[in-house]
Amino acid sequence: MRSKRLSGFTLVELLVVIAIIGVLVGLLLPAVQAAREAARRMQCSNNLKQLGLALHTYHDTHNAFPIQYRVNNLPNRPLTQVSWIIGVFPMIEQGNIWNTWDPNFSFTPSLGVTPWGFDKDPRTGPDINNPRQGSNGWILGQPLPFLQCPSDASPAVGGVAKGSRVINFNVAPTNNVNIGITNYKGVLGANWDYGSIIVTSGSWGKSRFCGDYATLDPITKSQYPFRCPTGFMGRGNDGLGIPTRIRDITDGTSNSLMVGESSFNQNALSAWFFFNGVLATAAFPINRPAECAAGIGKPRVQGWEACWSDWPNQQGFSSLHVGGAQFALCDGSVRFISQSVNLGTYRDAATIQGGEVVGEF
Repeated sequence: MRSKRLSGFTLVELLVVIAIIGVLVGLLLPAVQAAREAARRMQCSNNLKQLGLALHTYHDTHNAFPIQYRVNNLPNRPLTQVSWIIGVFPMIEQGNIWNTWDPNFSFTPSLGVTPWGFDKDPRTGPDINNPRQGSNGWILGQPLPFLQCPSDASPAVGGVAKGSRVINFNVAPTNNVNIGITNYKGVLGANWDYGSIIVTSGSWGKSRFCGDYATLDPITKSQYPFRCPTGFMGRGNDGLGIPTRIRDITDGTSNSLMVGESSFNQNALSAWFFFNGVLATAAFPINRPAECAAGIGKPRVQGWEACWSDWPNQQGFSSLHVGGAQFALCDGSVRFISQSVNLGTYRDAATIQGGEVVGEF
């Protein structure tokens, strides 16, 4: 009786099939990754679009864009520290946060203004590191997805980082407080006078709030450029709380940058409630590599991470998108700007009253 021969793959055929599958996976994986990054970039662009629209809605309501810092000259409420992000909460479907936030306790304890620090909010409870729900300390620790770019894989796990990293580094009162971060910063302008890049003259450095840098008094110079922005957003000449209005953007809303991306890997000052945490400057090129000793020679993101506390040299705009970063312009549009853009053109676009003829960007 003749035995039946069992059919099946030989070892060689099986190896050939495995090799073919491996080649197909190798071809498809980059395409899948590219599609995922395209979706993340689109979500990031949409976040910027919503913030831009919220800023314009705020302007329609208040006839000005939100301010960052104000001296109120009231005995029981002498200082108000807010970020522009808090100001637009009602315009971006975050009215519950807006209604719960108490501006009387909005300062960071690390600034030494402890009577008005968020740790003094009576709703907090005995432990600032474990604040009660509904207190300012609890609110500022909440991750807000619309402030996070999905491409920005960073040490801020789930959009939250410790206070020692995001508020005036290593100041004891806030070291272990959970702080929500933002990947979107208002455009301070093109001026800067810290670290290795100094831009204080010409149209990039002259502020409508402060005039020529060379004529500033020592106190104002110590607060430059945050007090003296040349762009869309700053601290409104500090105590005076002077806002920006549409009419102030004389360079044209379609030529002026409003809000841009900032990777938490590069720019650790990123607390969404902190007035210095929601600003960045175009004095630096987009995605500028780290320059501290620990970061030199490392890949870009690893270098940023190694130099995370070197804020004087890492306060620019950046992203983990390939080749550049996205910005909302003052007309509400969103544009991707290449990191190889001419630095002069980029700085021109970052001012709102520079009078420059802005080239292609």
